[in-house]
Amino acid sequence: MGRLQQLNIAAGQTISGRYVVERTVGTGSMGIVLRCRDLRAAGRPVAMKVLFGELAQDEVGVARFRNEVIAAHEVLHRNVVQPFDYIDEDGLIAYTMEFVDGTDLAGVLAAKEEISVPTAVDWLTQMGRGIHAVHRAGIVHRDLKPENVMLSVNGELKIMDFGIARADGARKLTAHGALLGTLEYMSPEYLTDGKVHHLGDVYSLGVIGYELLTGCLPHKAANLIDLVRSKVNRVPEPPHVHRPDCPPVLSRIILRAMHPDPAQRYQSALDFCRDLETLGYENEFRVPTAEIARRFFEAQRMRDTLDVEREPDPGEPSPEAEPESEHEPETESTDWGTRVAVEVPDAKKHNERGTAPKRSKRFVLFAAVLTTLLGVLGALVFPSDTLLQIPMVQRVHDELTKWRDGAVAESVFDSVSRCDYEAVASKLPHLPQLSMTNSQGDTMLIVAVRHRCLAVANLLLDYGVDVAARTEAGESAFDVAKQLGYEDLQSLIEHHQNVRTP
Repeated sequence: MGRLQQLNIAAGQTISGRYVVERTVGTGSMGIVLRCRDLRAAGRPVAMKVLFGELAQDEVGVARFRNEVIAAHEVLHRNVVQPFDYIDEDGLIAYTMEFVDGTDLAGVLAAKEEISVPTAVDWLTQMGRGIHAVHRAGIVHRDLKPENVMLSVNGELKIMDFGIARADGARKLTAHGALLGTLEYMSPEYLTDGKVHHLGDVYSLGVIGYELLTGCLPHKAANLIDLVRSKVNRVPEPPHVHRPDCPPVLSRIILRAMHPDPAQRYQSALDFCRDLETLGYENEFRVPTAEIARRFFEAQRMRDTLDVEREPDPGEPSPEAEPESEHEPETESTDWGTRVAVEVPDAKKHNERGTAPKRSKRFVLFAAVLTTLLGVLGALVFPSDTLLQIPMVQRVHDELTKWRDGAVAESVFDSVSRCDYEAVASKLPHLPQLSMTNSQGDTMLIVAVRHRCLAVANLLLDYGVDVAARTEAGESAFDVAKQLGYEDLQSLIEHHQNVRTP
């Protein structure tokens, strides 16, 4: 019997009157993770983590699960998965959170594809900034590992699973002498003395960085005693020994994060990030990270497709009937393997009359005409003062400006509704005004609230959007959040209102 059946949950079931179960996306140590649709947020996908039935009867298990929700709610950062609602009804204990379309880093490492050095540095920087935000909230994650870091399809990393996180001064939920976490990523002081502090998370960052660069763990042992001895007494081989393109300075950064003496480690995850940024890879990984993530997911889907044997349709020519190509296809080496180029047949073999050159001439003529039109259009959109004195030019300029501003507004509202933090942040400086509304009369902030985009809402409020702006029905962003039951957004809006009030 599957876990869903044991939990008495079925696809299509509605939980808490708003979350419609779609499918299972993963299973963890404490529960099962479902993809659901939030009926109160226009069907937006959310992830729901449901506590296993046997743990739901255990007081410590429930307390630890609740601790995960509380800890995650304390952190608001783009590299940390955002939690939503805690559910406790009819024996079901669960909570909902941001759904990340992608895979965890463990899946990436399992693919055994070499990760480029700039990409590894980017991922480590994102993780480091997320963990720094966790530490600023007074929380120690305690179980930072590839399985608890999600990579989205747009190349953004998000830290999740605060099940054994511990806040400063919080009640201890671990029995005396018990260890919580994954041994390979634990710090030596936790394994030997049970010490829990933020520097243990810094150590885990170093281990993950070592694994991203080399494809292997820094310490290998047959049992716990040998693992502890190795972590305390043995300095791992520098990453650049395993791969020549890794700069020695990056090896030193990774090994310092993993230093067995906490006092010799980076004293904060932010310090770790700052040293990574001195390597100068920022310009290299801004766009490629998303491209690499996209390529990885395409390759993953391709592998899944090839694993399924498809029977040919009746009448379909067999593969043996296909004539073999006369030339080997060209290949291109990439970060995630080898891409095979598709061979394009020679046009002359298919058209002896030689129409290809005529097509090229037509293309050149088309390009020339298009360039001229664009030049005229540019003169109308950005005319000189002399041209603006002509009434017709002024009218055309006004109409084109209105059209351009409308296109920009439509684009940014679309990004807000998709909770695309990166896109919204890049478009805000180019907006003609912050108070514009969409066709429904909603401001950007109200759209962010309706789609429960907490990080985007915080960005808009930091940027100075009007908190008091109302819909055509007279509702403010706070009213909409209250109506939808989004307490996290209510608190965020109240905070900004209090800060702005003298």
